[in-house]
Amino acid sequence: MFEPIDQIVQELLDLHVGGVTFFDHLDATWRKPAGWPVVRELLGRALIQQYSSSSGPFEKKFPGATPISTGRFGMYLTNAFSVDLILVTGGLRTTAPMDDLWWLRQKHERRLSQDFILLDDSFYSGKTRGLIRAELERQGGRLVHTYTIYDGSWERDPEVTSLYRYYDHFASGSSKANSYGLAGLRLTHGSV
Repeated sequence: MFEPIDQIVQELLDLHVGGVTFFDHLDATWRKPAGWPVVRELLGRALIQQYSSSSGPFEKKFPGATPISTGRFGMYLTNAFSVDLILVTGGLRTTAPMDDLWWLRQKHERRLSQDFILLDDSFYSGKTRGLIRAELERQGGRLVHTYTIYDGSWERDPEVTSLYRYYDHFASGSSKANSYGLAGLRLTHGSV
């Protein structure tokens, strides 16, 4: 595990007992200076070793894959870290429509990479990933993996690499999980 994220999540859980308020504050944290080491770690694992502060190299499972991200987090990665990525509309897990990525087909025809990796701040049920995957496939591409900072999904997904998995720290049924409103997390927050 990556220790700075443990501390950030614990502090936010102490202030906000789960639900939308917790997640809104958590997602905003990564775009503040306190969250920079965490974002650098995510980029190091997904893209380039130089971003990572952890010791040891990470095996790049998807060399040459094009990063794709959404909304404010994607804009932040581009502006603060100069990550060259495809940026799509934010809010896909709620009501925003998925962008038409028609122009990707032209890139594929010129033999550019057809593989994509999703970089996101949080992952829950996979709704955002599903919409992105469907559009990439419609354009002849494929989403090969998702890298996320915070994974709040009930079950571990082998296609998701996360820096922090809520249920690894707070098993369902534990008194600590119940004190943080574990049951409410599933019902009160949308999915990524």
